[in-house]
Amino acid sequence: MRLAPTLVAAPDSNTPAVTLAELKQHLRIDHSDEDADLAIKLSAAIAHFDGWFGVLGRCLINQQWRLALEAFPGDGMLSLRFSNVSAVVVTYADHADADQTLSAALYRLVETSAGSALVLKKGQSWPVTYERPDAVRVLVSAGFGASAASIPAPIRSAILLRAGDLYHKREDASKPGGLVDMLIAPYSRTMLGGYPT
Repeated sequence: MRLAPTLVAAPDSNTPAVTLAELKQHLRIDHSDEDADLAIKLSAAIAHFDGWFGVLGRCLINQQWRLALEAFPGDGMLSLRFSNVSAVVVTYADHADADQTLSAALYRLVETSAGSALVLKKGQSWPVTYERPDAVRVLVSAGFGASAASIPAPIRSAILLRAGDLYHKREDASKPGGLVDMLIAPYSRTMLGGYPT
């Protein structure tokens, strides 16, 4: 069993993936009357792509997430389900339910087609854990970098286009598969449009 991931440290709010000024330039808006509404739409557009619940399944600006599992995997690879992982700290409840930190000397951090993973080094094995839903906890630091400049331009362009859709296509918002579904999908307890639950 894998518990829902928890955001531990959000990206710095002073360095968004796309700024309000960039969105206004994209939309050719030169007044401030709609800034509050545009900021909400921009935030929703960034959330559509960013983090565990975003459609990309990856972090844009550096952030930290905690993953929890009931045990180490049976094979030698622990999938982190994030790409661009820069650091991990693994803690676990040992056989006596005492918290321990897993030595980084036991594993390598690798990038797979499904995201980053921890792979045991040759001759190593995962420790035995206590039976509980969060016996293994992994603190993951992930993202393209510390600023918007590190995010690939196509992703930043997609955020601008998504925010522009939210601004211009209000009348289409509640159609099935429309913008309303897109906005609520990360919070749904069922699969909606391919989003993880």
